[in-house]
Amino acid sequence: MKKIYKVIVALVLALSLVCVFALAACGNKDDETKDNPSGSGSSYTVTIVINDSDTKTQMVEAGGTATEPEEPTSDSGSIFAGWYADSQYTEIFDWNSEITENTTVYAEWITVGEGQSVVTFYANYDGGGKLAVVAVDTGDKMFNTPSASRTGYKFMGWNTAADGTGDTFQYGSYVRENMSVYAIWYKGYVMEAEYTDLTDQYGEDLVFYQYSNNLSGTGAIIADDTCSNGKFLCSGSQASKYMLFEVTSAVAIDNATLTMTASMNYGYGISDNNTYPDDGDSIGTVCVTSSMCKITVFSASNVTDENAAKTYTGGTSMSYDTMSFNMSTVTDLLGHCAFSTFTIGNISLAKGTNYIRILVTSDANRTSAGGQTTAKSVNVDCLTIYSSEESNLTQKTYQT
Repeated sequence: MKKIYKVIVALVLALSLVCVFALAACGNKDDETKDNPSGSGSSYTVTIVINDSDTKTQMVEAGGTATEPEEPTSDSGSIFAGWYADSQYTEIFDWNSEITENTTVYAEWITVGEGQSVVTFYANYDGGGKLAVVAVDTGDKMFNTPSASRTGYKFMGWNTAADGTGDTFQYGSYVRENMSVYAIWYKGYVMEAEYTDLTDQYGEDLVFYQYSNNLSGTGAIIADDTCSNGKFLCSGSQASKYMLFEVTSAVAIDNATLTMTASMNYGYGISDNNTYPDDGDSIGTVCVTSSMCKITVFSASNVTDENAAKTYTGGTSMSYDTMSFNMSTVTDLLGHCAFSTFTIGNISLAKGTNYIRILVTSDANRTSAGGQTTAKSVNVDCLTIYSSEESNLTQKTYQT
């Protein structure tokens, strides 16, 4: 009986040890997955290095964002200068960025000497935080203002007020005390060429040309994955062809910036027979000037309706730098070079409806370029207008 009892006890102890080891193994596996989730794709560790002795961690789901901690302070008198994605403090960490791997964020600290003042540069948008903190001898000029960038926006400079109503702070500005300055941004409003009205003043479809093809109305909208909306509007390739963008602004604006994303069709710069040095072309390169591709901006108050806008001869004509297109790799007769973005210049828009017209004005003997192609004009992906967010620009859409 005693022998049976001892056997039972031994079996119970053995089973207990097996369970303990199994649970421990499971616990270790979970901890390993949590701390180093490679392969799981469910969550990642964000390590926040505040200083050599203070580190915090966050677990973030894949594709999520980390939470920016409260701004740390130092007992040593150092000043917190921002969060960085690298230990050399060369890349600002964006708290809006998606977490797709284990990530380390570093706090930068600067020491302020006696007789110095501190200038703090703020990104001035949610998640942007501090971009830089610079110590300058009090009374001296600032000669190392940092640059700033933000997807979909244009950096307009630094200002002592977050809403841009303060004093401009720039290279050479005096620093007489501790101060904060803020990045001022203009939002980029994209106006798609394929959304424009593709009928003339008589209601007939506009006809565009691509090498020797006639493209009528919406047939001139070409699919292209490299474009902002996956489409572009084909070149007119003959004088008097135009595109008319209808843009509404919530307020009057005076200093918006206009850019155009465009390319050139096959037919120019391909061979000696298809180059026109008088226009600045060379073999493999095509140039388009503001006199060949006339861009005009005017408000609805100048015309009775949109049909009148199609033939209106007034407005502000833009003078812009020559657009240059590299055609050296274009061999397909129906092909085009890569799209590039060109700055057209600063424009003013009235409150309400405005028009931006792109008109082909060059008309030379270019039949050697192929078929109907008798003038240099551009394929247009889109226009982008950089303006204050209060303008809330919108485009009238005629087709999607």
